[in-house]
Amino acid sequence: MITKAAASAYHGSVNFVFRDNRWNAREPFAAAKPREQRKILETSLTGPLGSGKKSSFLFAATYQLDDAESIVFANGLSGVIRGNIPNPQRDVDVSARVSHQLDQNTISLRYESLDQYRRNQGIGGVVLAAAATNFRNREDAFTYTQTTTFTPKLINEFRILFGKEYQPTRSVHAAPKIVVLDAFTDGGAQSDRLQTEYHTTFHDALSRSEGRHTLRMGIDVPDISRRGLVDATNFQGTFTFSSLEDYMNERPFSFIQQAGRARSFFGRRCFPVSSWMTFDCGRI
Repeated sequence: MITKAAASAYHGSVNFVFRDNRWNAREPFAAAKPREQRKILETSLTGPLGSGKKSSFLFAATYQLDDAESIVFANGLSGVIRGNIPNPQRDVDVSARVSHQLDQNTISLRYESLDQYRRNQGIGGVVLAAAATNFRNREDAFTYTQTTTFTPKLINEFRILFGKEYQPTRSVHAAPKIVVLDAFTDGGAQSDRLQTEYHTTFHDALSRSEGRHTLRMGIDVPDISRRGLVDATNFQGTFTFSSLEDYMNERPFSFIQQAGRARSFFGRRCFPVSSWMTFDCGRI
């Protein structure tokens, strides 16, 4: 089934969700009630482009904000450590598409983007704020689709996608990690890491219909990608102490450190060498 590319009228929607911590239960280990909020905004709009009926667009977006707090309850050299540490989260999802109908071709351009941000992750309990990490996940994809109708019985569909992924994890403080068992975790998180990916997918199919029979042939390339990894976790080392007394006397029972090459790249190819053919026969 080939749908029309254009729309004759504008259609849209807006949704909003709000949630506050006023109705949350009390946290027994928190010095004060955590201040938390959640906001979600969703919107979409579609309709024709210009005064003609051969072009249309689609736009959709979602924005989510979570203002949460982690509760720290640890034992330090000066006594009990208690506090609420903000760890907000942001999610943005955007999609846009433009379609145009030519004489025998329907062309569609689509852009999709996902941006996720996490701040002050990994803290709470005996893990102090200095050992937090910031995380981000950014994905962008651009897709070009073209459907060509040579005859009512002969149709070709072409699609190609280019995408990029960027995923860094950063320690809030660049310092060796200090772990005192059953007391606290301080210093740096030692979780520095970066993942990247550039990928492409390709699809081209030709369909021929004759009566109750359909012949479909083409080529499909599910994934061609180049991936990178920069793993600098624990490059400055982690000291572990068995008690607060050993920490005061600078007597760690272990020290672990990663060394060597942090950067690596590799490619991935996942596609059939030969083309494929599918027969779809109707009921006789």
